[in-house]
Amino acid sequence: MESAENELESLEYGLRPSYEEDYSDDVEPGAVAVTDPAAGAVVERGSRVLFSISVGPRYVEIPDVVGESEAEARDLLRAVGFTSVEIVQEHSSEHDPGTVLSSTPEVGEEGDREGEITLNVSEGTLVPSLVGMARADAVSALEGSRLRAGVVETPDDTAPEGEVIGQDPEPGTIAAEGREVVLTVSSGPVEGSDPEESDVEGGDGDAGSEPGSGDGGPNAVCSGQPWKEHKVYDDGDVVHYEGRFYEARWWVRGDPPSASGEWGPWADQGPC
Repeated sequence: MESAENELESLEYGLRPSYEEDYSDDVEPGAVAVTDPAAGAVVERGSRVLFSISVGPRYVEIPDVVGESEAEARDLLRAVGFTSVEIVQEHSSEHDPGTVLSSTPEVGEEGDREGEITLNVSEGTLVPSLVGMARADAVSALEGSRLRAGVVETPDDTAPEGEVIGQDPEPGTIAAEGREVVLTVSSGPVEGSDPEESDVEGGDGDAGSEPGSGDGGPNAVCSGQPWKEHKVYDDGDVVHYEGRFYEARWWVRGDPPSASGEWGPWADQGPC
């Protein structure tokens, strides 16, 4: 995509690029699939040129998720581009709570990345949505769901002290009773930082410790900045979102990291 921008700029006609994402069976993710106007078209100086960025094919094979935990199954589905997952709980005396029993479409079949994947999961406790809650309220909510709370604090320039900014496992996960849910809680702004600077475009990058370094997990600190819906991110920018690190594969704005995958603009770098 960067080379396409450079070529457009080299024409010196003041052409203005804009972007959208689209499926393509032939063009690799992150590359320009088509342009509007098309190549060879005659345009006026200063015209806008729309780049359609490939996110890969729309129909892909359902990975083998049967027997995996629900969280692992979600990760496998997300990695190949499925973002809408419905969970149906079933009684099973042979499987631990949260184990995937079957999927619709079935493993090996092709699924529509814009469609919904249904996972039939052995019964357990539903992990509530906790991001945005005060720490004490989130802990109480977990106790009411017969789950345990683990807490790790990290500086954050955009969330007030004590607010939950991430959780692992993610909301809607089926867990065994008594399982620990790790809450990432804001400890307030970094000392000496200017919160206004966090809104400057291109300011995310990979500040702080290397994302995903070491073993990661609940004791790791979410470095960099939280994802923001209206911010423009470039290739290599790093954010954290719902307790996980993500790195931008190409120019992106508005797409939440958790909705990405192998074919999307965000690369999951693991928990933080």
